[in-house]
Amino acid sequence: MTLSLNKAAKEANVSRTTLRRALENGELSAAKDEQGRWTIDESEFGRWLTSRSVSMSTDMSVHGHGTMSGPPPVSPSQTDQNLDPEIDKRDFMIERLKLEIEKLEAERDDWKGQAKMLLLNPPSPRSHRPQGIKGFFQRVWGQSGQTGSGGS
Repeated sequence: MTLSLNKAAKEANVSRTTLRRALENGELSAAKDEQGRWTIDESEFGRWLTSRSVSMSTDMSVHGHGTMSGPPPVSPSQTDQNLDPEIDKRDFMIERLKLEIEKLEAERDDWKGQAKMLLLNPPSPRSHRPQGIKGFFQRVWGQSGQTGSGGS
């Protein structure tokens, strides 16, 4: 399943410009349809969201001259504000994965039902040719399959 640029921007809670930059930088891959509109695969979009949330959390922990140090002291309300988008994105991905699992389980059950039906009611081994139609060699040489001349 694919997403349009607008729908992906709404689901990620980012601007279309942010998504276009990610496409230009190679952080996100997508294809254009016949009308020239971007279509983003859901799995690729989920990968980008996950990598973006990880990079955002590491960017928050870098302090000073690019050296890793502990996060700057923040109040609990600031921590909750910083984690909410990350938690929302993870919850979004979990819901998507649950829907995908349900879809795959339904497909599996359909295939299982078809297999059981074929096992219980196998197709007959009869020829698929209707009774009144003769094959090519039967029409040319008759029913016996031999030529009509007695000897050459």
